[in-house]
Amino acid sequence: FLNENGENNLLSKTSGVTVPDQIANNYFYNCTSTKFFTGLVTEELATSNGGVILANNPVKDAEHMDYTLVDALCLASNVGAPRWNPNAGYVSSEISVASVSELGNALDAGKAGITLKAGTYDLNELTEGGVVTLIAPVALIGDGNVEIVGGFKLGVGTTSFVASGIKFNGSEKKMGNAFEIAEATALEKVQIINCEIFEYNKSIFYGNGEGSTVNLFDFQRNLIHDFGTGQGMLDIRKGVYDVVNISKNTFYKGGRDFARIDKEIAKSIAITNNTFAACSVDAGNGLLWIRSLADDPSKYVVRKNLFLNITSEGDNSLLAKSGATVPVMSENFFFNETDKFFSGAISKEVATGNGGGVLDADPCAGSATFDLKLTNADLRKADIGDPRWNSASINYTKKK
Repeated sequence: FLNENGENNLLSKTSGVTVPDQIANNYFYNCTSTKFFTGLVTEELATSNGGVILANNPVKDAEHMDYTLVDALCLASNVGAPRWNPNAGYVSSEISVASVSELGNALDAGKAGITLKAGTYDLNELTEGGVVTLIAPVALIGDGNVEIVGGFKLGVGTTSFVASGIKFNGSEKKMGNAFEIAEATALEKVQIINCEIFEYNKSIFYGNGEGSTVNLFDFQRNLIHDFGTGQGMLDIRKGVYDVVNISKNTFYKGGRDFARIDKEIAKSIAITNNTFAACSVDAGNGLLWIRSLADDPSKYVVRKNLFLNITSEGDNSLLAKSGATVPVMSENFFFNETDKFFSGAISKEVATGNGGGVLDADPCAGSATFDLKLTNADLRKADIGDPRWNSASINYTKKK
C-alpha cells in the first residue's frame, strides 16, 4: 500500500465491511491520511502477523508509475505485485540491511536471519530509550564495521537469539543493559559471538524473567570493556539455564561482579580461557558471585583463565564473597591481586590449585595500560587466557 495520503483515503469503513479472517505480511508506506486506519481494519490489525509500516520509499519512482521494488525487505518478502519484484518467487528468511530503518522493518517482519552492512545503527531512532523488544527468533550478523547503539529485550516468541561480529555501544553508560530477558521466555539458545560490547552502565546480559528457560547460553570471543557498576556484567537472577558457556573473552576496565548467577538457575557452568583485567573492581559480591550448583559443584568449572590487576584503593576486590559456590578450578593464574582477593568463599589454595599460580611479574606486554599481549612463555605454551592475545594458541586468530 503506497501513498494513501489523501484527506479521505480509508482502508476500510467503520461499518458494513467484513474484516478478513487472516491478515498477514502487508506493508504500508506513506499512508498518512488521518482516516486511513480509523475503520474496522485498524492499524494494529493491518500490520499484524508480520505487517510493517515502512519508513523509506520502497519503490523506484512511484510518481512516474515505476513501482519496481528497491527496498531489501520488500524484495526478500515477495510483497506486492510480482511484476515489480526482480526476486519474485524466491522468498528467503535471510536479508541484508544498510540502515536502522531497514533493520527495524526486517525485525517487524519477523526475518530470522539479518545481515547488517557496515555502518552505525542507532536504536534510539526506532524506539524511545533505544531498547528494542524482540518477539521472534533472530540472528544478527555483522558484515564489516557494524555498530549498534542501544539494546535488545528478548520477549515472548524469541525462541533463539544470535549476535555475531557486531559492536554494541551503551552510549557512554547512558544505556543500562545490552541484552535482557524480562519475561517468561523460552529460548533454545542465546549466542553472543565475536562482538565488542562497551560503555553500558549495568549488564552485558540481564536475565530477570520469572519462568524463563534458556537451553544454551553461549558467550564466546567477545571483547568487553568500560562498564559501569549498576549490576553484574553477566547478571542472571531468574529462570533455568541448562548450559552456560563463557569462553575466550576479554573483560577489562570497570564493571561490578563479572558474573552473578543465583541459586537453582544454572545446570552447568564453564568459564574457560578468559582474560580479566581491572574489572569487577570494588565489587562487594566478588568477581564470581555464582550460587548455582552448590549441590553439585563438579558441574561448575573455572579453567585456564588469567586475572590481572583486580585491585582497588579500598581493598574491597574479591574473587568470590562468602556464600558463593566453590567451583572446580584448574590452571588459573593471577597477577597483582590484593590479599583480600582470596579471603572469601574461594581461597588462594583452591584458586591456584591444579596447575595454577600467583605470578610475580606481569605476564603481558603492559596489562596496566591494557596492552594484553601475552609475553610469559610458560603461559603462552599452556594456552592461558583469551587466545586473541596469544599467537601460540591453537585458537589464535590474527587480527586484520
